[in-house]
Amino acid sequence: MARVMTKDLEILSFEQALDILSGFTKWGLYNMVRRRQIPYRKRGKRILFIRAELTQWIQNLPGVNIEEALQRSDQPD
Repeated sequence: MARVMTKDLEILSFEQALDILSGFTKWGLYNMVRRRQIPYRKRGKRILFIRAELTQWIQNLPGVNIEEALQRSDQPD
């Protein structure tokens, strides 16, 4: 699925968010969504994320360097 740009907002699919959140498992991310512990949106049954909100959420985590986390997510496995 391609990233969608809407009014300067980059919308990410569940899989794209999972790529950014290296270290999270698919089920771990589903559980965080279910518990409303991470910012997300739903369109029908699809779970979507806004990159800016996800980045802000990561920055607010204790002990996380956002630049380092994003660099790791951009590197191929």
